[in-house]
Formats: sequence, C-alpha cells, structure tokens
Amino acid sequence: MTLAAFAKVNLGLWVLGPRDDGFHEIITVLHLINLYDEIRIEPSSALSVECDACPGGPENLAWKAAEAVGRRDVAIRIKKGIPVAGGLGGGSADAGAVIRALRGKLPDEELVSIAARIGSDVPFFASGWTSAIARGRGESLSPLRSNLRAGIILFVPKDGVDTGWAYGLLRKERIYEDRAESELAAAKVVSAAERGDIAELSRSLHNTFERAILPIRPDLRMAKEALLTAGASAALLSGSGAVVYGIFPEGKPLAEMPDIGGRWIRTGFWRED
Repeated sequence: MTLAAFAKVNLGLWVLGPRDDGFHEIITVLHLINLYDEIRIEPSSALSVECDACPGGPENLAWKAAEAVGRRDVAIRIKKGIPVAGGLGGGSADAGAVIRALRGKLPDEELVSIAARIGSDVPFFASGWTSAIARGRGESLSPLRSNLRAGIILFVPKDGVDTGWAYGLLRKERIYEDRAESELAAAKVVSAAERGDIAELSRSLHNTFERAILPIRPDLRMAKEALLTAGASAALLSGSGAVVYGIFPEGKPLAEMPDIGGRWIRTGFWRED
C-alpha cells in the first residue's frame, strides 16, 4: 500500500512550562498542509525502514510505530517531501500514517496511547484529523472543523533546529506563557479557523519559540520580513522551527521570493474537499 503522510503547521503554540515527566505543557493549534511524505508498505519476512533523506532502521519513528502496533512483518520505504528538522512534523507524520495503516482493530483510545509514547505530535497525525487543538504535551486532542482556504509559502533554511535544544533554550531563558491568557488566545485562533477568517487568524497567530529562536537566527527574521513584504497576511515560525511560513489569502498570487540562503516551497492548507 502507498500512503501520503501530510505535514502540519502550528497556527498557535503556547509553551506553559516544564512538566514532572521531563516534557513541557503546551497548548497548540495544528493544521495539515498540502505537503507530504510518500510511504510504501509491503509484506516482508522482517521489519525494515528505508528513507531517501533521513536515517532508516530502528531509530526511525516509522519503525517504532510499526513495532508499537505489533507489526514486524512489513518493509517500509519513505520518500521525503517534508523538510527534516523544520517544525512541520515530518517524522511524526510518518509514524502517524504507519499506525493508522497497520492498526487493525486497535481501539481509538489505545491508538492515542501508543502514538503518544512515540512522540508528542504523533497522536495528531494518527488521528486522521485535518486540524485540532492539542494540550498536555500534545496528546490531549480535540478536532476542529477548519474552513481555512489560503496559500502558504514556506521558507526552509539550510540549518534546522533540534527540538530538544529549542525547549532547553526556553527553559534556560524562562520563556513561558500564562495558561489563562494562552487559553483565550488559542480560542481566538480556533474560532478564526472554524469560520475561515484569514484576517482574524493572521492577527492571532503566536509561537512562544519565536521569542527564543528569532533573536539568534537572522535568516529566520529575514524570512519573516520577506514573506510580509511579498504580501503575506501573517508569517510565523512553525513548531520549534526552523521553517517559517507565510499565509496568502485565497486568490492572491504567490509572489516570487528572494534568495536569502534557503529554499521556498509553495503549498496551502490541506482540505478534505
């Protein structure tokens, strides 16, 4: 079988503080975009994972996903379309797609539990939803009925951002958000997404990591400025980075972007229709 594992952007990401289990408490609004990894799964005498642009083998999240649902009888081949270490959820998207494909009669509650053990974003990708708000460390999900229609331009820098390092930077600098204020801000993002209100969404986008990452990454600051200059209604770091994305209202031509040392990808919000 062949699967498409779609990437995501964070429309909002509020990091509230460290948890006792070593993770961080977050509130985030996630939305799939029309950019994906192609995954081929075939019967095999032993579990294997090959990837054209990332490490294969037991460290790959797709391997861990297959193993977690008790399937060591498949060969998995991944053709990457999602940039690595970009904050777009590539490895987690692969894991979520594999779990859904190989779940058999696994109940939804057990599926979420298995997905959460593999990675914080994996429950979202395993859910099959287009958009959701996530709390906890990302495993507590509620689906959204998104009506967003817009073009997106991604800036993919040459150097990625390691997620663990980025959270460590927040911890070192004590850059955290107030829970009550974050819930109110997230509610605005959710409302805008469900109404398809790009203007309100653009006013409401937020990412805690920008306060820590942008001051030390001039290339990402330049990318945000370039996107806004090109006519984006808003631009934001996705996840812990390093991809920056701009939102272009439907019908607005996607501009030619300047050469600032990375690459640009044109895409849009994923819609089931």
